[in-house]
Amino acid sequence: GSATLVAARGGKRAAAAEEEATARGVAGLVGGILIHLACGSMYTWGNLVSYAPPHLKYWAGAVGSGPADAQLVLPLILVSQMTGMPLGPLLEKKLGPTLTALLGALMMGIGVMAAATAPSLASFCVCYAVVFGLGVGVAYQMPIIAGGRWFPAKKGVVTGSVVTGMGERHA
Repeated sequence: GSATLVAARGGKRAAAAEEEATARGVAGLVGGILIHLACGSMYTWGNLVSYAPPHLKYWAGAVGSGPADAQLVLPLILVSQMTGMPLGPLLEKKLGPTLTALLGALMMGIGVMAAATAPSLASFCVCYAVVFGLGVGVAYQMPIIAGGRWFPAKKGVVTGSVVTGMGERHA
């Protein structure tokens, strides 16, 4: 009688808790894809160089000829990203994946906002290539780490889904 009722209630609670955890995991996975969409925006730089203001195309300012020096921005972002990538898991151990991803996103945002007012290519590179790039490196692994914890039996699907966001803008 009452033992069966308690077991049934416990089963319903367990099922509800599992359903809520799955919903939170899916929401986290979608958030991870969105984080990677933001991280992947760096790959648009090659298309944007031709539209950059003249003072951001060459190290010497508005004067220059030949291929724009600003083509070096993407490789500098990639170096910064790779420099920031080992920092992400270290910070995650202390702050957790959410705060670490938020820190990376904050760095990305600050880098973009500061780069928007850069008076020269050198200052643009510091703001966009270095600060934004480090933010990408810090945030990059957080959705993969968190997704793997939410869905331990489906780590490959989680990783593939999240990383797809990084290149989705460019397909």
